[in-house]
Amino acid sequence: MNESLISIPDELTPKPVDESDFQIGTHYFSEFTGHDNELNGFDITRSLNSLVLKSGTRVQLDWNTSVVLGEFLGRGKQGVVFAIDGSQEFCVKIVRNSRSAKQFRREILGARVFENLGISFPDIVAHDRYGQWIIKRRWREVEKCATRLLVNHCHELPLDMIHQLKNCATTIFENGFCADLMPSNVLFRESGIALYETSLWSSFSQPGWTFENCFLPFWIPRGPKEADFQGFPPFTLSKSSHDAMLADWRRAEFDTNWPLAFAAPIELCKEWWNVVV
Repeated sequence: MNESLISIPDELTPKPVDESDFQIGTHYFSEFTGHDNELNGFDITRSLNSLVLKSGTRVQLDWNTSVVLGEFLGRGKQGVVFAIDGSQEFCVKIVRNSRSAKQFRREILGARVFENLGISFPDIVAHDRYGQWIIKRRWREVEKCATRLLVNHCHELPLDMIHQLKNCATTIFENGFCADLMPSNVLFRESGIALYETSLWSSFSQPGWTFENCFLPFWIPRGPKEADFQGFPPFTLSKSSHDAMLADWRRAEFDTNWPLAFAAPIELCKEWWNVVV
């Protein structure tokens, strides 16, 4: 087990940006209309609740490197993702706040474990010392993302896909970890499960954080929707939604593929879920 993943460091050895590998945005300050279009690297974490981060913003990543944000690609619980202007192959993730930066550092450290386990993820080509930003190879296989597949299948995925998901979660758990297996992070490729992110937690320091106890509710019919939650766990779930989900799971006529693959009852982890009246 990688002990560094239990105690996430405040700093990391930065991975240098190789400007020969992709084109850094080449806009200049004079091309912008106001100061808010220029974002100093030391101020990145102040920006996600404002209009500072938008397409066309020049972001100073370090003393020598800046990028111009291209197309907005998505907003997650820990930050935002933009294409890099002038590059078709790479994107940049920018952190939400200092707590999210720790999560980014967790993702950077977790990549080594994913490599050892043979789980595919977008190459991390550069990151800073503190986990404020990550430049990754851009994947475009949105039609294979679990979020879209769940909508297309009314949350009833084919049994072989569910078994792929379970096998991936089991492999990670048997190696001492829990991984981010939110639907928005998972792709179903012909070669097997791939993940957009490599965030990992130790199953020794967080023994209740398993796929079944934390993530499975986001996948099943009548479960909570991932888009309804922001920030960090524990996520608040109403007792009525919790009871309805468990009732569906237990009913004999609830003859779906999910209980066939996950025979055990859903026992929510209190450190991940906060069920309230």
